[in-house]
Amino acid sequence: MRILSILLIFLFFGNCNKGNSQNLENDILLKKYFNKNEINDLKKILLFFDEEISKNCDDSLISCYQTYFSNVADYYKKRDLYISKKRQLELFNNISESTFNKIWRNSQSTISTKTHSKTIDVIMLKYDSDYMNYLKETGTSNLLVFKYSEMLNDMGAIIHAGMLVYYLFHANDFDFNNENERLIMAIHYMTVSEEFK
Repeated sequence: MRILSILLIFLFFGNCNKGNSQNLENDILLKKYFNKNEINDLKKILLFFDEEISKNCDDSLISCYQTYFSNVADYYKKRDLYISKKRQLELFNNISESTFNKIWRNSQSTISTKTHSKTIDVIMLKYDSDYMNYLKETGTSNLLVFKYSEMLNDMGAIIHAGMLVYYLFHANDFDFNNENERLIMAIHYMTVSEEFK
């Protein structure tokens, strides 16, 4: 029994050391790449996304996530992820520049239709960034994050609307109780939503 207890303690602390924490404050890997103020900004990003996911849902947060992801294909067809552009802009204005710069970069994108095209300002993931390094290192102990990180790396960290397919195929594999995994989803969807301006 004592050996079993020691093994369980070792497994618990081993997982904590790898960054597998259920919440942002306790994630050792997150602390490696983001300071305390930046982690507070990441908590704001997660809270914003949680609120957006659950704004039209009366169930538990987990059920709201499941409902949201079951509708993503329809949202994609409508070119609307139902993430408030106004609130997202307010959020960007309320996080530090250092947090923003560790995740995103400002860019422009051309949107073309049959009749015209226009250039819009968008955000894109920063390829060689602390956030991308966080994803890579988290992927060493989380296969789903590893595959996502590899996909981003192969694409030069360019997230586009077509990448919603990744979440369509893997939505049931994500642990919606895990704040770190929800944060990765939040950053992904907030980046894609910029394309739907």
